[in-house]
Amino acid sequence: MNTSPFRLRALCASLAFFAISAPSLVQAASPAPFIIAPMIEGQGYCQAGKAAPKLEQALALCAQRNDPGVKELANALNALEPGGAKGAVQVGYTVGINLLEQPAQGEFNPFGFLTTALSAIDRPVVIYLFANHFAGTTAQPPIAADALARFADQSAPVEKYFQRQIAPITLSNQPGLSINQQRQKALAKVGQWYRGLPQSSRNKIIAFTLAGELHHFYDDFSTGMGRFDNIRITDYSPAVVRDFQGWLRQRYGSVQALNRALGAEFQDFAQVQPPSKNLQSQRLAHFSEHFDSYAHGVVPVEGWLERLAPGQQIRVYLNGVALGYAEYGLNRQDVYEAVPDLKTAQVGFRYLLDFSQLPRGQHTLQVRVEGPKGYELAHTSLSVMGNSQAAIQPIPGSLPAGVGVPKGLKFYLDRPAQQMAVFYNPLARDWLDFRSAQVTRAYEHWLDASVAVGLPADRLFSHQIAVATVGGWNPVLFASDASLQGPQRYKKGINVYGGSASMALLRRHYLQPGEVFGVPEFHTQAWKDPTVPAKVLRDFQQGGARFISPYFLSMVPDKYRDQPNAHDKFRLSPGNIDFGSHHLYRAMVKIAQQ
Repeated sequence: MNTSPFRLRALCASLAFFAISAPSLVQAASPAPFIIAPMIEGQGYCQAGKAAPKLEQALALCAQRNDPGVKELANALNALEPGGAKGAVQVGYTVGINLLEQPAQGEFNPFGFLTTALSAIDRPVVIYLFANHFAGTTAQPPIAADALARFADQSAPVEKYFQRQIAPITLSNQPGLSINQQRQKALAKVGQWYRGLPQSSRNKIIAFTLAGELHHFYDDFSTGMGRFDNIRITDYSPAVVRDFQGWLRQRYGSVQALNRALGAEFQDFAQVQPPSKNLQSQRLAHFSEHFDSYAHGVVPVEGWLERLAPGQQIRVYLNGVALGYAEYGLNRQDVYEAVPDLKTAQVGFRYLLDFSQLPRGQHTLQVRVEGPKGYELAHTSLSVMGNSQAAIQPIPGSLPAGVGVPKGLKFYLDRPAQQMAVFYNPLARDWLDFRSAQVTRAYEHWLDASVAVGLPADRLFSHQIAVATVGGWNPVLFASDASLQGPQRYKKGINVYGGSASMALLRRHYLQPGEVFGVPEFHTQAWKDPTVPAKVLRDFQQGGARFISPYFLSMVPDKYRDQPNAHDKFRLSPGNIDFGSHHLYRAMVKIAQQ
């Protein structure tokens, strides 16, 4: 039940679907207005093109007439906030620049569009500089082979998101890679353009969001984010393997210290390869080669429960001993869509069980709802194997007595599966730590490079997916959450869809007290309760969001829209009932009246 397309990542790469983001990390709540800046589809379309039979012809005609559709954009924004941007809540817009594309003569040029729009429209703007896996499919020149992230067998992922092919670009910042040189030249062009703008235009740009979502890749990219069994991940490309070996040298200091930690006999860090084999299905030369979703020593105890009564909490027991309370309220948009009478997607629960120090043997897990009228939700066994597949014995312990689940209450325990076997490999934990650090360093690199070309440091934000807010997803696949946790040199832009659109979740996982942040991609996906979008917008305004980018507002006439079109469920329009898009549109109009 992990197929819901609410990670609207591909969107930022199709046609002119672009996003915005804004954050801040040590400032207290800002008196600056709360900006609602919808992502715009169809930039470059003008009324002069409406007679053309196809959209491509309409865009070409508008480009020939040097009419990028700024008037059409102004009209659409005025429908959301009549009379221009004013007050505590203001409507702006988001424009994207694909740093890997080189528009030909006569094609839509984002710099020309932005220069005209900044001059003609008195509204705040977010510019999304994207150069990630969605941007790479239309790159000119094409992405070189040395730029691609690799599975352990050195094949590159060949995946689509919705109908769009992705280009899995490595996260290595090594300057010799062609992709990094290509992006640096494009970024320098952005800096030159920005420095040449009049100050009045520059003042309207409240944020630049950097790169797009940065994370690692995995099999079945569009629907496999909840896969835990038989996973394949990146990045095992030669440049990244060298980076990992250097990172190990910094962490351990000597190969002798590494060997003591791993129980290995490496002669040099150059001999260490990142773990990539599952011992339950492949032959290992040494246990340090083992890797799966749990090899880093953590197994999630997670599922969903349709409701908790006031005063109730979910508690996890191991062999009869209480461990701690599970987090409740995680986003389970998949369950929301599948269960008609469920009114909220925030029904997921999760407890992260670190088994790395547990004794070898068969352990018993119990998940209980405690508090008024408590009950046992589920119990299962977990086989902690150490570094061997030899037979194990049950660990003694007595389970607390408890009544069963109330009749008719809907719930499910996704994992761990009954009698699941787990093997802790210290090198797998190193590998995950390295992959996480690599994502954070990639954003730091973008920050430094953007400042170097003259972009304003105080308006540079990440544009990152919020994995920890989603129950049922496998964070090992992405290794991205560390880039949003704790203090960061860049400001945080956090993408939220469905039940992830929750200030409580963002504070719990990512935000420091008083931290200002941004939401580069956003849709409530709540159609069962029309009051939800307005409440969410108010919560984000009061919670410190500098701006929020609803996905998406279209400039393109309906006659040009491909059908069926999965993206259209997110199209913001008073007449689009899919995903409650009409509720969100009306909420935007209402809050902009402040």
